[in-house]
Amino acid sequence: RFENINLTPSSKRDYEEDEFSVTGSMAASMEEYNKMRHNLVENELRKRTMKKLMGLGCALVALAGVFAAIQVAIFRTSQTPKPLLGSVGADDVTFHLLYSTPHTPSATSALARQLSNLTSEDTDFVLHLGDVTDPSVTLCQPSVYYDAAAVLFSSSNVKTLSLPGKQDYLYCPDPRGSWRHWRRAFIEDSWGMNDGNRTKRDFGIDEQRQPGKKENFA
Repeated sequence: RFENINLTPSSKRDYEEDEFSVTGSMAASMEEYNKMRHNLVENELRKRTMKKLMGLGCALVALAGVFAAIQVAIFRTSQTPKPLLGSVGADDVTFHLLYSTPHTPSATSALARQLSNLTSEDTDFVLHLGDVTDPSVTLCQPSVYYDAAAVLFSSSNVKTLSLPGKQDYLYCPDPRGSWRHWRRAFIEDSWGMNDGNRTKRDFGIDEQRQPGKKENFA
């Protein structure tokens, strides 16, 4: 190449120095460019990461707020019960539970006396949980159901409801027949009975019974 250009030694030295200078400058520029490009990529990745973290943080804060609101609502609900019936006060519901009675004449007299002492001012309703008969003693005679219903519904001065117990039909000699008598006494004829005359008594409280299964109510 130098022969063709016909450079002098000094010219060749100057040319080589210029060529080295240009090559070095280009290399330095490429290194700076790569470094700058690397910095830009890192900055962009850093920005995206920060955006994701900020979005996740906002989501967590919102979720914590919803959870706190739910907890407050649950606490307020548990602390401030709503009246179901309201005959004894705006915030109170009072009821009495009975079960496995009356099985004897003395128990029948005691139950009638206790029910007659109840008033709508201190009691909203009475719920009998079943087993008004003892199959091993009464053999689930039909009169047992009607006598028990008469005591419950005639003696009580407040709304009285009853559920069937296992001994009311399941353990009886004739479960199907006993079940029919229980339904007739405690559901179909479940109102006050005085001197054999059935007169429906209105306590201002109406339960809702399940169609087809009237023994279930709310």
